[in-house]
Amino acid sequence: VGGLMTTSPSVIIADPFTGQEFRIPSFEKAEAQGKQLAIIALSALRKPATIVDSATVSIVARPVRLPLDNKLYKLAKILNVLDRKGEGLRHIWSELAVFSVGPLSFASFPGEVYPEIVNGGIEDPEGADFSIAPVEVPPVREAMPGRHRFILGLANDEIGYIIPKSQWDTRAPFAYGRDKAQYGEENSLGPETAELIHRNLIEMLEELKK
Repeated sequence: VGGLMTTSPSVIIADPFTGQEFRIPSFEKAEAQGKQLAIIALSALRKPATIVDSATVSIVARPVRLPLDNKLYKLAKILNVLDRKGEGLRHIWSELAVFSVGPLSFASFPGEVYPEIVNGGIEDPEGADFSIAPVEVPPVREAMPGRHRFILGLANDEIGYIIPKSQWDTRAPFAYGRDKAQYGEENSLGPETAELIHRNLIEMLEELKK
């Protein structure tokens, strides 16, 4: 999960047991949404879309070397607050994995991935730091094998937000009519992170299909 994927105030969530409706973000709205999701999960358990009696299991894992461009992360490393393996203050090491169990496939992201990288819809807004077309294509889910495709966030590691390079925005003028930088970038390794992770995952998924 990434990109602050919370329920918009424009979306009304009803408590399935009391019928009370919630629009404004609150603990009560989150609880009502949790109940709705639980009912969906229970329904799926009672009437599964697929029953698998036996299945082969395949996995591909890979270490990945990522540039460390975030100044606050570098300071945290100097102060030993951030205890990470890497090459001084220039890079850190993380890990990626993809695996399949019969008709199910899974791709792991070692942080909080923006959903555009997974499902498509990456933008290149005016005012972003890099005037480039989206580079994290095709969407990861599109490249995955199997009938049912799952994304695991915060898997194996937590490196912060994984943001499309064409949407990266730390310098004025800011995109989307903002008067200050977006929140995600201050909690990300840097603008190269998403492209490197995406490229490796696509390669790994091709290997998984063999």
